[in-house]
Amino acid sequence: MILAEGTKVELKFTGDRGVVTDLLEHDMVMVLLDDGDEIPVATGDLIRPDESLQLGPRVNAKLLTLPP
Repeated sequence: MILAEGTKVELKFTGDRGVVTDLLEHDMVMVLLDDGDEIPVATGDLIRPDESLQLGPRVNAKLLTLPP
């Protein structure tokens, strides 16, 4: 996931939402939560709110190349 300051995110395990305010070292970012708290969060513990919505079930598919 590409993160920049101002990116809206959701914490994967708690569902809290907020905005990235600073990029830190070691794959960490500062997030200003909607309740006003600002906390450091590992990037692996974040999802973008639009990624949590799925438009339909995932499908396993293979790409087949047919001879001409």
